[in-house]
Amino acid sequence: AGGGADTRWSTGGNWDLSSPPGPGDDVYIGNSAALQTVRLDGAQQVGLFYLGTSGSATLDFDPAASLQTNLSILSNSAASQVSMNLAGGQSWTDTSLSVIGNFGRAQVSLSDGASFNGFRVYLGSEQGAHGTLHMRDRASAIITALEIGASGTGVLDAADKDTLLQTSSAVLATSAGSSGSAMLANEAKWIVLNPLTVGSQGAGTINVASGAQLSAQGQVTMGLYAGSRGDITVTGSGSLFSASGALFVGARGTGLITIENQGAMVAGDTVLGRGGSANGGIVLRGAGTTMGVNTLTIGGDRTDTGAVAAVGRLDISDGAKATTAQVRLGDAVNASGTLTLTDTGSSLTSSDRISVGYAGTGSLVMTRG
Repeated sequence: AGGGADTRWSTGGNWDLSSPPGPGDDVYIGNSAALQTVRLDGAQQVGLFYLGTSGSATLDFDPAASLQTNLSILSNSAASQVSMNLAGGQSWTDTSLSVIGNFGRAQVSLSDGASFNGFRVYLGSEQGAHGTLHMRDRASAIITALEIGASGTGVLDAADKDTLLQTSSAVLATSAGSSGSAMLANEAKWIVLNPLTVGSQGAGTINVASGAQLSAQGQVTMGLYAGSRGDITVTGSGSLFSASGALFVGARGTGLITIENQGAMVAGDTVLGRGGSANGGIVLRGAGTTMGVNTLTIGGDRTDTGAVAAVGRLDISDGAKATTAQVRLGDAVNASGTLTLTDTGSSLTSSDRISVGYAGTGSLVMTRG
């Protein structure tokens, strides 16, 4: 972009070729030392889109404005800081790849009914990069494949009733050294239609609070590879984590789910500490806190063909309650599983049987109640 009399996208004098770009044109904004601000007006469609090529840039959307891009790179320099702001029904659609924070810092903010549709989206692509998707007040996003912290740091921050994110798949903390976090609050919802991985090789965390909901309809894996870590925390009345498929808490790395303060969790077949030297746990705390799962395996998984020295634990305290079908403590040779019930009112109800030391080592501990 060049320099014109105002900051509007549609002003021809603001562009190097003296006319605004159109479909198929490549756009580069923010390629100087000074912060460059552009206001998008009308319905715009371009090809390759760089915001913050080597410098810093801000793109603000006029009411009812829309942008369609074929491939988008936000903050392509370690020194650049980029923001894209949509509020009041505006929309951004990218048909290929959207990188929010490639080498520098970038944030996309959606509020007041604004929307984003993306195919493949990275938040924090390269080492040292930081990318944020900020959603408020009826914002919505539909994304095919989302990576929060690909090799850098990625953040999803969604809040408020009728704020909705839907992804076909999602990975938090893809590479070693990466960090991915998601914060859902105030009745916001995130629906993942297929696999969800929290901590692939890095450290991934999801916090669900104040009536927010995380609904995973495929397999959920936390702490996928050795050295990784995945955490999910659910707190507050009405807050819910649901997993329709298999749930692995600590597949080869470390995984921990904490449900407290009247939060709730429901899941299918669940394994805590699956294979290798994995460590997986669930902590339930407080009256009104609930968990309901199908088969619960704590420590090892006989169906995993690798060497197993995994550790699993389930801690239920302060009046929290869990219901399951069959429970197996220490499911594989060399694995260990521990179930601890603490305080009056804390309970685990099984509709099948509880096997303590199924093929490995199992412990059942009951205290203060």
